[in-house]
Amino acid sequence: MEYLYLMVATPRVKVVPAEVDDILPWLTLAGEVEHLFGPMPGLDAILAQKVAQKRAYCVHHLPDRLAGAMLLGGAEGQYWIRWLAVSLDCRNLGVGTALVETALKTFPSGSMVYVDTFADDTKDGKAARGLYVACGFTPVSLVCDGGIERLRLCRKALLA
Repeated sequence: MEYLYLMVATPRVKVVPAEVDDILPWLTLAGEVEHLFGPMPGLDAILAQKVAQKRAYCVHHLPDRLAGAMLLGGAEGQYWIRWLAVSLDCRNLGVGTALVETALKTFPSGSMVYVDTFADDTKDGKAARGLYVACGFTPVSLVCDGGIERLRLCRKALLA
């Protein structure tokens, strides 16, 4: 397996389909961002399912660490970025952008791609909102999920 060793001067970001061996480092990454997302019970089972479905992607940082990771979902013209996180020490290096671009290329051309992210009143969510807007997503609506308000954004998948 080829690992990505990020260097600030010339980052090289390689997004790959996640494998079973990536689940434990993924859970470590999830722990890093739990203060933003909240508890994620059953994430290990969800990861195993998404890895088997080829709907999980990651960027390796070190052999036992992920720089970033993403879960995808949806079908029939409406697809979703379900979960995306970038390690604190790998932010602003293009990891998030590379993951989003991979998602947009994964879905059928012209399909609508949605993501729910932090609402404007979540200060720590500013970077995530900025990432999606910079990648061409536009706000659609505010949605409430489990008592938490989220901002729903969408855009069309990239043309092949």
